[in-house]
Amino acid sequence: MPIFLIRYLISIYLLGTHPFYVGITEINYNKNIDNLEITLRLFTDDFENALRNRSGLNILLSNEEALQKYSPLIESYIKEKLRVSFSDKAGEIIFLGSEIDDEAIWSYLEVKNIHGASDIIIRNEIFFELFDTQMHLIHFNIAGKKKSYQLNRKNPEAKFTR
Repeated sequence: MPIFLIRYLISIYLLGTHPFYVGITEINYNKNIDNLEITLRLFTDDFENALRNRSGLNILLSNEEALQKYSPLIESYIKEKLRVSFSDKAGEIIFLGSEIDDEAIWSYLEVKNIHGASDIIIRNEIFFELFDTQMHLIHFNIAGKKKSYQLNRKNPEAKFTR
């Protein structure tokens, strides 16, 4: 990630607001068990808004107890908005859980048995219903090959070829 973007994100965090909307998705291939390990980092307030809009509930994700309480909503939302496919086959996303880190929610997922697929496609539409300017930085790390993409509403999909 370019140093200017890192500095900008830090300054936004210190100011307590974020005038643009960005999520980070890390995708790592674990060759020992043939799985994709996926980590999402999303701003807490945006996640709360998305879940409120879906459920009509007054959701605050301010502590681990709240995360556990709303875990089924979080899982359902992520599975609807994030899709992984490979070799023309949809991957089954398994939700492992979430945790709070300052102003962000980290969510952990996996896709099992990718069977050496040469193409991995990720489609990330998280928060697109909330913000026209929402974007996602996608970082693939598969078999030592690293590649990053920037996704947005007009371009919500990235294809990684091994």
